[in-house]
Amino acid sequence: MISNVFAALGLLLCLALAVHMLLRPRQQLWVDARLRRAMWRLRDGWQHLIGWRRRSNLNKSAAAEAEAAIERARKKAEGREGDWDGNVYRPKQFEKPRKPH
Repeated sequence: MISNVFAALGLLLCLALAVHMLLRPRQQLWVDARLRRAMWRLRDGWQHLIGWRRRSNLNKSAAAEAEAAIERARKKAEGREGDWDGNVYRPKQFEKPRKPH
């Protein structure tokens, strides 16, 4: 079964090379340029896919780190007076006007 697949692929490759040799030089250059562009697009698509997975993992770890930092700040500010606006803590001492220098 697998030997038939390899034989068919070998035959297709030989036929493609034979057709390529029958083309005129300018046509060969054109075909080669198109194949090169197709390979670049495949490579870029693969790298984008791998990068997407990596970015997804980095975003998850960044969100976890941010949540941990918020929890540490909340625990640190438990005994103090202040207000929470979302995840921003504003101590009462910042509401007093400061004397300019």
